[in-house]
Amino acid sequence: MYALLDWDGTLRDDATLFCWEDYLVRIGVIDNTVILERERLRHEYRQGKLSHDDLSREACVTYLSALAGMPRKQYFSLIDSYISEDCRHFSPHTEILFRWLKKHNIQPIVVSGAPHDVISRYFQKFNITQAYDFVCEFKDEKLSPVFVGSGGHDKQKIVEYCQAQWNEPPVLAMGDSASDVPMLRAAQLPIIVGNALRSQFPDALVLDYTASSADKLETYLAEAEKAVLDKV
Repeated sequence: MYALLDWDGTLRDDATLFCWEDYLVRIGVIDNTVILERERLRHEYRQGKLSHDDLSREACVTYLSALAGMPRKQYFSLIDSYISEDCRHFSPHTEILFRWLKKHNIQPIVVSGAPHDVISRYFQKFNITQAYDFVCEFKDEKLSPVFVGSGGHDKQKIVEYCQAQWNEPPVLAMGDSASDVPMLRAAQLPIIVGNALRSQFPDALVLDYTASSADKLETYLAEAEKAVLDKV
């Protein structure tokens, strides 16, 4: 059994990539051009000129254009210094979700545009062994302007691949944006965070970033054990 999980806006309250960029600007590693371009992209997204998939893709390009050429050692040293700040963004329900998945031997699979080099710091803690995320490339020990891949867009293909690999649909999926719709439609237990997808999934559990949502998730998962897992 497996679960498909978005990361940003779902397990945490903001985009990992954007918070990481803000940190790099704040400590003077890059200038604020990357933030200005990011806000332009977000504005176009809010106006409907960009899809969520396009926003994710262009955000990766903008990020790498600012950091390309950075030595590998410096890059990972900066992540080391940032990670204690990043972990403050996790939602109250995140620990509860991963604890429940581990209890029932359900493999969590991350499908996200979040940067692998940052979020992989949490994989051991959350028992994550498979992820489709934003993977950078290094050439001659320097960050390349080309990225290997990202799970932040075209999630339908990833859903189809996982279903073929596991020969079954996901037990659970969690997401917050239009890009996550294919995962949520495929899952036995769709969970949405925020209100963007409420009309498309009227029967799904809806969470936010408060402690009360963590309690709500715990109750929902306890009921799900009887309704879904007992039938497996």
